[in-house]
Amino acid sequence: RCEMKTVSAILFIISMLLFQGTISPYLFHGWQPDVFLVWIVVTTLVKGAKAGYKAGFIGGIIQDVLIGNLLGLHLFPYVVVVYIVERTASEIYEEQWYRSSLAIVWATFLQMVLQLALLVLGGFEMSWWSYLWRYSFPAILVNAILAVPVHYLVWSRVERESYQ
Repeated sequence: RCEMKTVSAILFIISMLLFQGTISPYLFHGWQPDVFLVWIVVTTLVKGAKAGYKAGFIGGIIQDVLIGNLLGLHLFPYVVVVYIVERTASEIYEEQWYRSSLAIVWATFLQMVLQLALLVLGGFEMSWWSYLWRYSFPAILVNAILAVPVHYLVWSRVERESYQ
């Protein structure tokens, strides 16, 4: 049973990577959603802080290693987002997909600001306004839309786990 959960989790992460890297660029024409951030926030809302921190750590390490930028560019914001979501959000129910979308809006903005701060502190020269306008604001919208199916996907997994 534990092996099946591990295999299922690995397949889920691989499918998120494939969606993030191959399918979403064609669907959203350059405005890529952050599938890992959406998964992390919804997991925190539905399953709690422990599952959220685990998802944030795994998602952050995977993103940082695969992209090859600054180590911690995704990990740090993901963990901070989990902390803030866990502190500010109340219990969420299956029918409340809109709360997941609203949480994603704030979480995406916070993540973008934290990443921008890390890039500036890391010595990268960039226009912060251009970064926010061309990348962050479209990502907020796309992530909020993506939160709806991810919300129901995470809830279906919770229902199956509680049934077993």
